[in-house]
Formats: sequence, structure tokens, C-alpha cells
Amino acid sequence: TQDSGSVQRGVSVAASGDTVHIGDGTYADDFTVDRGLTFEGSNAAILTGQMFVRTGEDVTVNGLHFRLTNDQAINLEPYNATVGAMMDGMTLTLNGTEFDGNGRGVWGLLMGGNATINLNLNDTHFWGMDYAAYLGGDHVITATGSNFDVRRAFVAPTNGAVFNLTDNFFGGVAINVGTSARIGGLTIRADDKSGRVN
Repeated sequence: TQDSGSVQRGVSVAASGDTVHIGDGTYADDFTVDRGLTFEGSNAAILTGQMFVRTGEDVTVNGLHFRLTNDQAINLEPYNATVGAMMDGMTLTLNGTEFDGNGRGVWGLLMGGNATINLNLNDTHFWGMDYAAYLGGDHVITATGSNFDVRRAFVAPTNGAVFNLTDNFFGGVAINVGTSARIGGLTIRADDKSGRVN
């Protein structure tokens, strides 16, 4: 996509299961992922637009650097029951990905209700924003070797989110649940104790 200067152009010509290679540089366009794809690039590939995920197929991001210029970098919000049914059970995996709040970001990922989404974070770094992820549904979060240098890593205002956390660093609150909410499950292995559950 470096030649085209647009991530969306690369997504538009890719078939389900393809890999979209993103060259070093800055990409300002918003783009929608409506099929299962892998995105490949270094942390010198800087995305300042929003990534909207609207597929029931699995999506993987290897590398890349999301620099927030809007409320969130990745939007996985099934905005109605039909879209929720389509997205239910899909998995988003982030490997070696960076999220830079840029002094204005609210959250790295917005995950709404109407679907259960699996989020896998491996060696992923969040900083300079309020929340790494806002979880509006019964999502399953697996984080390994990641760094959450934010006020609150996960905000879960509703019941049912499940967390599997291994060898992460939390600079603030690890999980912030709503006053009437309960998390569905929590497994912590050797995580930095500066993180806490509120």
C-alpha cells in the first residue's frame, strides 16, 4: 500500500485470507476491514486514521503503529444486531503493535456490544491515552507480554468479559468494571502488581 498511499486501496483489492503489506510511512485514511486479512508492517508504518473492523472472519495485525487522532484507533463496534450476529466469535490478534495516544486519544480499541469478540494482544504497547480498550460486551481478552502505560487498561462497564493476562505491565488500573458489572472470568499469571482491578 506504500505505492498507493492508502491502506483502504490495499484492503479493497485483497481477498479473504490475504496479507496486506504496509510500507514505512504515514497513512491518514480511515479504512474498513470487511473480510479476514493479515496486516503486515513495521512500527515505522504509522496509521493516523481509524480501522473499522466489520467482519466475522479473523483479522491479524503484525507490527504497525497506530497514532490516535480520533477517539479510537480500532473500532470493533457492532452497531446493530445484524452486524453483531455477523461478527460474533471473530478474533482480532495484535502482534508487536503500538498505540500512541498522541496526547488526545481516549482509547486504543472500542469494542461494543451485540457480539462476543476475542482479542489477543501479544507484545503490544499502549501509551498516552485514557484506556487501552473499552469493552461494551462479553468479550474474551488474552494479553501476553504487553505494556499498558495508560490510566486504565480495560474498561468493562457490563457483565461477562473474560480476561487471561500473562506477563504484562500495567502502569495504572488493569481492569475497571462498572458499579453493577461483574467480569466473567479472570486469570493472571506473573503480571506486574502495579496494575489493579477496580
